[in-house]
Amino acid sequence: MPKLFCEYLLEIKLIKSEQLLDAFMEQINHVPSTAEVIYNSNILNKEEILKILIHQQQEGMDFRSSAKDLGLWTFNLSQEVNKKIQATHKPLGEILIQKGFFTLDSLSSAFASYTENINSLKNTPEKDIKIQESHNPTLSNEYLTCFNNDILPNMQRTIYILKEKDISAENIKIETRKALAEFVAVRAAANFLGAHISQKVANEVVKYFQKSLDSNEAIDLMKVINILEISVEVLNNLCTCLQQSNSEKMISEEHLASYEKFKNLFNIKD
Repeated sequence: MPKLFCEYLLEIKLIKSEQLLDAFMEQINHVPSTAEVIYNSNILNKEEILKILIHQQQEGMDFRSSAKDLGLWTFNLSQEVNKKIQATHKPLGEILIQKGFFTLDSLSSAFASYTENINSLKNTPEKDIKIQESHNPTLSNEYLTCFNNDILPNMQRTIYILKEKDISAENIKIETRKALAEFVAVRAAANFLGAHISQKVANEVVKYFQKSLDSNEAIDLMKVINILEISVEVLNNLCTCLQQSNSEKMISEEHLASYEKFKNLFNIKD
C-alpha cells in the first residue's frame, strides 16, 4: 500500500514528527462530540439527551452506545450526526498552513511531487483512472469536504466582493490573488486524486490569474468575474459527480453544458 501524504512529508523531511502530531491533535480537537452535535442541532430534544447522558454515566459507556441501549439511536439519526460532524472536519493541509508549517505553494508542490510518486507506483493508464479510494478511503471525502466547506464559500465570497460598486483596482488584485490561491489548492488536490477534469479547469484558471497579476496592465474585472462564475459552477458540478459515482466520467448532459462553456471561454480543444 502506498504511503499516505503525511508519511511522505515525514519521509522527505518536509515536516517534523512533532509538527505533524500537533496538526493531528488540532484536527481531532476541532471535531465536536456526538452529544455536542445533537444538542446544538436540536436533533433530539433536551429530555432525550439528558436521559442518554445519565445512562452513559451510570453504565460507563460512550454516548452512542448509551443512545443505542435506550433505543434512541436510529439509522437516520446516525446519518444526520455523521453529516454534521463531517461538515466541521478541518482538512489536515489547511491546519498545516494555518500553523505556519507550510505555505500554500509549498504544500501544493509537495502534493504534486507525492502524486507523481503515487502515479509511478500505480502505473495505471490514464483512460482508466478513477479516484483511488482503495489506497486511502478518506481522500475523496477530504477533497469534497474541503471544497464544499472552505473553497466554494471563499470563491463565492470573492465573486460577491468583485461585483461591488466602485471596487478599487488594488482590491481587485487582492481578491484575484485570493481566488488564485483557492484554485492552486483545487489543482493540487484534484491532481492528487486523479480528478483530471477538475485539475484541467483549475490549471487554466491559475494560468490566467497568474498572468493577469504579473502583468502591468489593469485586470479585466468582468472577465475575472466571468471566469470565476463559470469555473466555480463546473467544479461544483464535478464534485457532485464525484460524490455520486466516484468518477468524473459520469458527468450529466446538463453539467457537461457548463464545462463546454468553460472550454469555449479558454478556447480549449479536445
